[in-house]
Amino acid sequence: MNAQAPVPALCVQDLAVLHGEDVLVDATSFSIPAGGVLTLLGESGSGKSLLAQAIMGHLPANLRCTGRISIDGEAGEAADVAPRQAGWGRRIALLPQEPWLALDPTMTVAQQVAETYELVSRPAVDTQNDSLRTARSNARTSALDALASLGLRDAADKYPFMISGGMAQRVAFLATHAAGAPLLIIDEPTKGLDADRRGEVLALLQAARKEGMSLLCITHDVWLARALGGQLAVMLEGRMVERGEAEAVLAAQQHTYTRRLLAADPAC
Repeated sequence: MNAQAPVPALCVQDLAVLHGEDVLVDATSFSIPAGGVLTLLGESGSGKSLLAQAIMGHLPANLRCTGRISIDGEAGEAADVAPRQAGWGRRIALLPQEPWLALDPTMTVAQQVAETYELVSRPAVDTQNDSLRTARSNARTSALDALASLGLRDAADKYPFMISGGMAQRVAFLATHAAGAPLLIIDEPTKGLDADRRGEVLALLQAARKEGMSLLCITHDVWLARALGGQLAVMLEGRMVERGEAEAVLAAQQHTYTRRLLAADPAC
């Protein structure tokens, strides 16, 4: 008897993004195996972030999408965003561009992370005060443990303006990761960061993969695409023009645009 093929973390079939009759992202198909990584590489405006927003079910109101999306084996029409939105944090999570700007300036670091543990990762509790107090206490304990794991315990009671950009990046990652979603979309995680901070981001993503998390990484950073490995897809004007194992694509580019992209990168 043949062993059953493992269910991919994400399977996208003929996903397109449209504005009226204008096609912004052409029909695109790909899959990410459980625990795997796919990096979408391309310049700003190539359609990478629109593709991610369609997968999340969070496109701007004037855009629509077609095709099918399957997350951990549960498939549905791409236009039906309600099931994916209901799974935000639990089944699929997004670490946005410049995540330090997404942190609430009125909440401490510990509160930012604890809120996800309390409201997203735990089952719903009844409204009795004792239950709510217990849930909040447990959430704070989990948040403090998570902060300590990334060397941020001393920052627990600070506000976002009191910590560095690198620390804010780690806090945002913890808040996104707290509910344990098995699929994480990361949008330009190294944008605006120096070499040391880029290394910290890479370490976070590699640690997430070791925990079994699957990653869809959107970036224009060739260094990050190379370091993450896995699958790589190059996007141009809303289309995937080249795709394959990251090492193979970066070593022997087949498309003129990919060659230009690497030639423009100072690290290549």
